[in-house]
Amino acid sequence: MRRASAWDDGLGEVIGVTIDVPVADLARALPFYETVLRRGPDLRPDPRTMEWILHRAPEIAVRLVVYPAGDAGRRSVRIGLGVADLDAEYQRLRGSLEDVPPVQRKPGVIALLELHDIDGNLVVLWQDLLATGGAASRRR
Repeated sequence: MRRASAWDDGLGEVIGVTIDVPVADLARALPFYETVLRRGPDLRPDPRTMEWILHRAPEIAVRLVVYPAGDAGRRSVRIGLGVADLDAEYQRLRGSLEDVPPVQRKPGVIALLELHDIDGNLVVLWQDLLATGGAASRRR
């Protein structure tokens, strides 16, 4: 028997997720996201949007979308991206971005790296230490 979910009343099966990230200026926001996501955008559907496809089935996408001046910061979002080796990502980003804070750790549970873009959006890279046996919590 299938477990009921909050979506059973009409939405049906979810086959994709898109996260819109409000930015004031694509050109200024692009270097941060190219660095964090390790590549340029996959799609540029219009002059105000850039999109990265992070997973194909189901599709998970992050889109930078230009909002009116001053509106982007008021609509900031938080994106959480799970990674296999947060320590390696931390070292890579420390060499590429300014103001990379230290990794926050709950030993044996989770490690988090919180990064802010120029519009105040928060990108959190996280590693599940329960799934990895907590190895990252012992390294620094």
